[in-house]
Amino acid sequence: MMTISTTVFTLSVSMTDWTYVLAEEGLFLPNADLQAALDTMQIKINLCDLCDFYFDEIAVGSGDIVVFNSAIYANSYLIVDCYRDLTDQLDIVTFYIYSPDTTLTEKLKPHLRRFFDSAQYPINYQEACASPIVERIMHTQSGEQICVIDDSNYVQRVWFRE
Repeated sequence: MMTISTTVFTLSVSMTDWTYVLAEEGLFLPNADLQAALDTMQIKINLCDLCDFYFDEIAVGSGDIVVFNSAIYANSYLIVDCYRDLTDQLDIVTFYIYSPDTTLTEKLKPHLRRFFDSAQYPINYQEACASPIVERIMHTQSGEQICVIDDSNYVQRVWFRE
């Protein structure tokens, strides 16, 4: 029997699940499983800084899509939709991890599954062989408009980061 391999993960959780705080020190740290997945992909991003940016710099009713490239895996990405919905009180963020390297995606599965299962607000977890949304994002130039959000009329753009 032929197995269809996973190339894209889609997760929706609260942005607050991306980090945790050491109560005694008041220090924020990245979620260990999410950080392990990104380390495996060689995506250099400070999750605490991304959370700070999300909460401190992005107004409700706005937020773009940010794409982070793997340093060593070709065509492998973390894609974060930073749009802050007008009525979302849980700060739900959808993100995608894409890689055509099925050896890599098999390594990512346990980390991403544990991250999702331990989330305070686990909304969506999908493994798929393709995603029309990811395809559309990947065929967009950095800074290009991808859509207009109906509720707020926000013109959402895609930004590629190294």
